[in-house]
Amino acid sequence: MAKTDEGMTMREVDRLEMIREVVGKRLVQREAGEQLRLSVRQVKRLVRRYRELTRWRWRKCCARNATPSRIVRGR
Repeated sequence: MAKTDEGMTMREVDRLEMIREVVGKRLVQREAGEQLRLSVRQVKRLVRRYRELTRWRWRKCCARNATPSRIVRGR
């Protein structure tokens, strides 16, 4: 299977885009499930996992950027 630059297959990329559409409220979970051939329950699990990971990355990014040296320079 062909991989993208991020190391994901095209199927994984399509799934990620679909979950982003659901999170952005541009697509309902039922429709995403039909297009991905998954149940609504599986789509809900993917959405929950996506939100958890993006929240974790956001915290990690903020913690890294809020080092004391940056805070002092920002005064």
